[in-house]
Amino acid sequence: MNIDQFCVKLEQAHHEAIHGGGNWKLGRTWPDEWNRMIMKALREAEAKAGRMLTRNEVLDIVAERMTDYRIPINFTPGRMR
Repeated sequence: MNIDQFCVKLEQAHHEAIHGGGNWKLGRTWPDEWNRMIMKALREAEAKAGRMLTRNEVLDIVAERMTDYRIPINFTPGRMR
């Protein structure tokens, strides 16, 4: 999967808030920071399943967390890196 196919539009303040308040160095130490939280949830789901997750399983987990964080589930292609 290409992450650039799963971008969403967010207000800058909302984006900064889910990453720990805007200071990425401090944000990565916050347990509920978006990247840390998603990767932890995916690792735990894979460990429980005993295998790699399917694309749809990953998307289901991410969609649930997006709802928790009030992130719209309207994917839009992002800029290519």
